[in-house]
Formats: sequence, structure tokens, C-alpha cells
Amino acid sequence: MPVNSVRALVLCRWWMAYRAEPLHFGYVRVPENAKKPLTLKKSIRIGYEAVVLAGVTVGDGAVIGTRAVVTKDVPPYTIVGGVPAKPIKRRFSDEKIEQLLKMRWWDWTEEKIALNIRAIQAGCLEQLK
Repeated sequence: MPVNSVRALVLCRWWMAYRAEPLHFGYVRVPENAKKPLTLKKSIRIGYEAVVLAGVTVGDGAVIGTRAVVTKDVPPYTIVGGVPAKPIKRRFSDEKIEQLLKMRWWDWTEEKIALNIRAIQAGCLEQLK
């Protein structure tokens, strides 16, 4: 029997080699009778046909692999994959993750991003203003 569901629009910002795309649209099916909320933080990537169960929190900057089934919370800036999804690796060191979380770059204006695009592309957190 099909699950009765609604669609929630998820907006993700994707980085290109030379500029930031403003928005990428994707859809997440959310059951109407879900008892626990699904929490998707900022700047995440969710692979094709991945499943994230109700009550799970996906941390900032996390990456979920294609067709993964996420049953537990995903820490910030962690890559997960598999069935059930398990951590594959951290995207950055603990120090860089802490800096990125404090920086909250996703709240920056487009002008500030454009001003810092070279440092962003190079991955130089020290140069970001």
C-alpha cells in the first residue's frame, strides 16, 4: 500500500568551479503521519534515491551517498553511505569543521561570497573575511 505523503521542497546551494549556483531544487517525501521530525541542516548533499528516516538529523555540510538508508543522525561534514548508512569519512579535520560551523558561510550575502570566492575554491579558511 503506498504511503500517503506530501512533498517538502529542499533548497541546496551547490558550488561550481567558478561561481555559486543560487539554488538547486530537490524533493523530499515526508509522510503525513510522521511522529518525529526530519531535520536537514545547511549545505548538505543527498545522493540519488537515498532514504533518510524520520527523527534523523543530518548535520551541516554532510554528504549522503546514492541509495543510502540513513537510520541514525549524521554529524556535520561527514560522508555516509550504505544500507544502513555508516560514516565513510570526515570531510575536514575537527578544527576546520569547528571553524566552518562558527563561520556560517551559508548566511553570507552574495557579495561577500563573491569577494571571497578564490579563498573558498582554494579551501583556505584563514583567508576568509
